[in-house]
Amino acid sequence: MSIQFSPVIAAQPRPLPGFTSLLYVNLDELGVAASPGAVRSRASSGADLVVGPGEIVWTHAGSGIVHEEVPAEPGRELHGVQIFVNLSAKNKLTPARVLHLEPGEVPEWQSDAGDRVRVVVGSYEGVSSPLVPVEPVLMLTARDGAADHVTGLDSGADDYLAKPFSYAVLLARLRALLRRCSGPAAAR
Repeated sequence: MSIQFSPVIAAQPRPLPGFTSLLYVNLDELGVAASPGAVRSRASSGADLVVGPGEIVWTHAGSGIVHEEVPAEPGRELHGVQIFVNLSAKNKLTPARVLHLEPGEVPEWQSDAGDRVRVVVGSYEGVSSPLVPVEPVLMLTARDGAADHVTGLDSGADDYLAKPFSYAVLLARLRALLRRCSGPAAAR
């Protein structure tokens, strides 16, 4: 995935009340080249970070934070992903905070066959990230064996749904997670 910044969008700080934003800049993984560029991530909390390949910045806006991301070096291509999570009602007023992990701080699990999992958030096979989400996690996956379900749930997922799945079932499970997280009124 490539993120292209427009000079107009990159120049505008934006408020993120009630959201969490997770930005991960690609490290050389699964045939995806490491990002040649980096992002400068700034927040009204005082955080001013340059986020390069393999790094993560987690901006938990909670009750409010002003946030901006601009190319660290204008004109350089950036490969990464950014995920926004709309916080539940009970977490919208939590204190804002910005967390940052450098590549060596992201825990990694490796199998005897050489398979690797970088544990960005949550846990996998006993390896845990220092980043702990305040919201429940629904794992959507193609892995449907009983052992896969057990591993996913034991690794920190609050629910597990394998493909193919019905859209109606997905929505029902999301409503159930919201009820468990915030009480019955939140899922209506």
